[in-house]
Amino acid sequence: MDLLHKILSEHSRRQCDEIVAWVGDDQKRFDALFKLFLSHEYRIVQRSAWPVSYCVQANPSFISKHYPMLISKMQESDQPDAVKRNGVRLLQYADIPEKYCGSVMDLCFQFVASPDEAVAIKAFSLTVLGNLSKKYPDIIPEIKLLIEEQVGREKPAFKSRALKLLKDLKNHKVRLLKTATAEPLATNTEVGTAFVKKPNSFPYKVPKSQSIEYFFTG
Repeated sequence: MDLLHKILSEHSRRQCDEIVAWVGDDQKRFDALFKLFLSHEYRIVQRSAWPVSYCVQANPSFISKHYPMLISKMQESDQPDAVKRNGVRLLQYADIPEKYCGSVMDLCFQFVASPDEAVAIKAFSLTVLGNLSKKYPDIIPEIKLLIEEQVGREKPAFKSRALKLLKDLKNHKVRLLKTATAEPLATNTEVGTAFVKKPNSFPYKVPKSQSIEYFFTG
């Protein structure tokens, strides 16, 4: 397949499915697609972003070596919505390495908090934050507060995703309470560089007054 020609020929779900099928389980083919995603030409970036996210959904390991460039791309202020939307969409399915979790958290918190982001970007970002909260429960109060601030003025798609996430977090709370009195919650001081409230040192034990129960009160 002439991938660039295919990307430029049209922009449709049918075309996206054909590219995803062509990539299949081939890392090299995905790398070629991802290279187009990193292009500086708007139309190429916009049209390649969609199949990139579906390829990662099918094969999450595809993105493993591309995290630095993906995060850098999403941090650029002039990127089209397609980059941010499909970037956070694919991160829903990825097992994000610890060293990139802080940057991903910051991006997702910023996307959800921004009044200018599209609802799909915000909804996907909530899911990514929910996934990360299972590894880093310190961010749970930040997520809860952000949802409370946003939900009253957001569209139904956001409200639905937010309410589902709150329910999932409450279910997860029960499991966390069983280990919170003795087990360290985190060991990475880089996580959540802009938003996560970190204790003085890691690893640490949760004081009784700061158990996960506290995160869901007030």
